[in-house]
Amino acid sequence: MNKVDNIQFAKNIKVIDWLKTEILGQTSNLFKSLQYANQHLVLDSLSSLVALSYVMSCRMGFTYKDLDQA
Repeated sequence: MNKVDNIQFAKNIKVIDWLKTEILGQTSNLFKSLQYANQHLVLDSLSSLVALSYVMSCRMGFTYKDLDQA
């Protein structure tokens, strides 16, 4: 690995860590919205979790097709 690859790898790890925290935050929002029976917030949290899952899978080297088939 050259220096540019190392920087890209480190950046990718940082983004994956950020995505993990976003997924945890949205999971927390989902449970809160379920507790208050707020349909709009439930759908918002679920859609955010789906989008974050796709972005994270791409960053981890999987294709969208891989995720769809899982």
